[in-house]
Amino acid sequence: MAGETVIYPNPSKDSISVRFKDGLGAQNVELSVYTMNLRLVRRQTFAANGQNIYHIDVSGMANGIYAVVAKLIKNGELEYRKVMAAEIIR
Repeated sequence: MAGETVIYPNPSKDSISVRFKDGLGAQNVELSVYTMNLRLVRRQTFAANGQNIYHIDVSGMANGIYAVVAKLIKNGELEYRKVMAAEIIR
C-alpha cells in the first residue's frame, strides 16, 4: 500500500501538492479535482518521479471544498487510489 498520502497546503490558493510515502513502482500519477457535486474541474497526469510529490494548479478556482482523487497507475492498471478533501480560498 502507498501508506501515508498527504495533501498540502490545505487550505490552498494557487496549487495543491500530493505526496505519496511509497510510489509502488507506478509509471504514472493522475490527480483529479472534483466539486462536491462530483463535477470534474481539473485533471492532470504526471510521469512518476522518485520524490513521489506532484503539484496541480488550482488558481482561478472558486472558494470551496473539493475532492482530490490521486491515482497511481502501473502497467496501465490502477495500483492505488486515495480520495482527499482540499479547501480552496481566495
